[in-house]
Amino acid sequence: MVNFKLKKCIPCFATQVSRILLDSTGTASADKIDYFDGLGRSSQTVLRKFSPGLKDIVTLREYDTAGRLSRSYLPVPVTTATGEYVSPATVKPASDSFYGDAHAYEKPVYEPSPLNRVMEQYGPGSAWHAGGKPVKTGWMVNGSSGELSCALYAVASGGALERTGLFSARTGTRGQKMNGHFSFTTCSAG
Repeated sequence: MVNFKLKKCIPCFATQVSRILLDSTGTASADKIDYFDGLGRSSQTVLRKFSPGLKDIVTLREYDTAGRLSRSYLPVPVTTATGEYVSPATVKPASDSFYGDAHAYEKPVYEPSPLNRVMEQYGPGSAWHAGGKPVKTGWMVNGSSGELSCALYAVASGGALERTGLFSARTGTRGQKMNGHFSFTTCSAG
C-alpha cells in the first residue's frame, strides 16, 4: 500500500503574449497576456498598463466542475502594472468595487445533458441576475401560425428583401425568448 501526501500546488499557467499596436507607426503599443489553465482553457486576460492610470486591466473567466465556462467577469483595472497573473481573490472584489455591483459577470446556465447547450444567459449586472431576466434559449419546433411561426424572406429581383410567407411547420430548430418575444436563429426550408 502506498500513501500519498497532498501538497499545496502552485498553479502553472501557459501564457500567450500579443502586442496591440495603438498607432500606424508602431511606436505606441500595449501588451495583452492570456493565461491558460492546465486544461488549455483561457482563465485570465491581462492588458498591461492599459488603464488611464497605467494599471493592468484584467478579465477573469471561471469554469464549473464539468469544464464549461461558468462566469466571465467584466474587465477591471487592478493595482498592478506588471502584466502578471492576478489571483481571482483579488479580481472579484476589485470588480465588485469598480462596477458597484456584486454581479459584474456573465453567467450561462447549461441544460442537464452531455450536449452542454446554454439554456439561459445572464448578462452582467444585478438587474439580470437578481431580477431573474436571462435570455432563454430553447430548442423548439416552429408552427405554421402563432408565436412560433417562422417568417420566410427572399430577395426580390430589384434587390429588396420581401416576406414571401412562412416556413413549413416543424423546420425551426432553435429559438430565443427575451421580453416575451421569440426569435428563431436557424430555420431551414422544409
